[in-house]
Amino acid sequence: MKQMRVRRLMAAGAAAAMLCGGVPTRSPAQAADSTGGGKPTLFERRDLYWAAGFAAATVAVAPLDRRLARTLQDEAWQANRILSRSSTGARLLGSPGAIVLGGVVYGVGRATGNRGTARVGLHAAEAVFIGDLVTGGVKVIAGRKRPYLSPGNPYDFRFMRGLRADSLRSFPSGHTTSAFAAAAAVTAEAAYSWKSGSTVVGAGLFGAASIVGVSRMYNNAHWASDVVVGAAIGSFVGWKVARYAHEHPTNTVDDFFLGRPKDDADENGTAAGAARSRTRTFLGHGIPITFSIPAP
Repeated sequence: MKQMRVRRLMAAGAAAAMLCGGVPTRSPAQAADSTGGGKPTLFERRDLYWAAGFAAATVAVAPLDRRLARTLQDEAWQANRILSRSSTGARLLGSPGAIVLGGVVYGVGRATGNRGTARVGLHAAEAVFIGDLVTGGVKVIAGRKRPYLSPGNPYDFRFMRGLRADSLRSFPSGHTTSAFAAAAAVTAEAAYSWKSGSTVVGAGLFGAASIVGVSRMYNNAHWASDVVVGAAIGSFVGWKVARYAHEHPTNTVDDFFLGRPKDDADENGTAAGAARSRTRTFLGHGIPITFSIPAP
């Protein structure tokens, strides 16, 4: 009995560490050093370690799915007005709040002419959008029943059953994915532009994202393992979106929504010649497109 309690505490600790931890970020100098001056790559070997860590957390939490669900559905917990109202607010923060807030920050940045602010909002919204696409696909494929539909069987999966109804799309948690995607993207952006404060930013954002995940369990809409996997997908996507944009500054998405950086001109701030050529790439790689811009 004692060994079982110790094992459960270790599993809960592992899950908490993964949920509340940040994602690895790199400064532009570190990015250049790691690539040795060559073409930056989107995926690295260390990504496998992070994936293994989240997989381990999922395996550790899965046996606790049923117990945690029963605990949070206890009448005393459910009757608490503060928890009930807070869970509703957390749910809205995850979706649509995460993408709405990203859009608002982007809009403020564009309206004030602050490209850095607009970039943070854009990448947060972009990460949420991509994360939701990934999660939505996994939900349909996994076909897992939500806790309120199958309270006694957390392992009720069926391939492609998610096409039938929302109640069969429990795995993983979409709200958690959105919250962690936004948190990871903004934290990564902070690591590039405000490295000394990125730890504080990350702690606050990932803490809020974790609350979103717990609220989905409190509302009996997701199992604990749904939340852990949603956190994994969101964190990974958010980190990659920010990193990709900084390592590929001429990617099409940033150029379209943010416009060309002001330092595109020569060092005197004027056009270099009667016309100049500029090579663009779609999303940072692929087929190069060269065009000329006539100078006024």
